[in-house]
Amino acid sequence: MCTMADLAHSNLVRGKSDIEKCQTSQFHAWVEDSEGKVIFDPQFSDYIYKKHMHDCDVDTPMVYHRFDNQEGCVDIVMRGAVRRSIAYADMKCIADGVKTSVDRLIRPGFCNLNCFNFMRGKQGSGYKVVVGAAGWRQKNGNIWFEWG
Repeated sequence: MCTMADLAHSNLVRGKSDIEKCQTSQFHAWVEDSEGKVIFDPQFSDYIYKKHMHDCDVDTPMVYHRFDNQEGCVDIVMRGAVRRSIAYADMKCIADGVKTSVDRLIRPGFCNLNCFNFMRGKQGSGYKVVVGAAGWRQKNGNIWFEWG
């Protein structure tokens, strides 16, 4: 997680509430265990390109910032995931030209659906979806939030 000083020197979206960010897709979602450790947040190959574009070290780990209103944000984000899941199921879920089950679909740009699919099989395991901003530390020490 990042500090208040980190946030002050970042590109974190300002002037919008956490709820507004979630309503306008300016968020990232991941899954944590009961101790707050990130246990599910797929890392995709196109992240390397994004890191290069924003002068981040390729090996830098993801930096997370939780939104304050977790209950409201998770509600909005997960309702969106349910809608996406239904839409993909209705479209017979063709991914990269291959028919697949919607609950096995893990794709970049669909963090809420990815978390929803992960949680479907982990009910009662003590995991929770967390919503906020995520990105990487830049070479100058600032944080580039790709989402949020």
